Amino acid sequence: MENLDLKRRKAVQKMETLKAFYHHAIVFLVINIALILYFGNIFGKGPTEFNDLGTYFVLFFWGIGLFWHLIYVLIYFFFKNNWIQKWEEKKIRELIEKE
Repeated sequence: MENLDLKRRKAVQKMETLKAFYHHAIVFLVINIALILYFGNIFGKGPTEFNDLGTYFVLFFWGIGLFWHLIYVLIYFFFKNNWIQKWEEKKIRELIEKE
């Protein structure tokens, strides 16, 4: 029973991590599409400004943040179960033995 509860808790944590990444990606797309439409003069507010580097500032740096979020999710899914968990258990045992 305890093992089943632990598996469920881990599955819920993975689902929450993946859901947070999906949320981040959707907000990234919506905001950047809106910015591209704005700078593309879709709303008729001024000249088209695709040649200015400031136009791509948000897209570039937020894209870097989204990339690192993806790396975190991949590490959490593929390495958290094995390597990190074994390392945590080993460190806990070492600290208990020192005391």
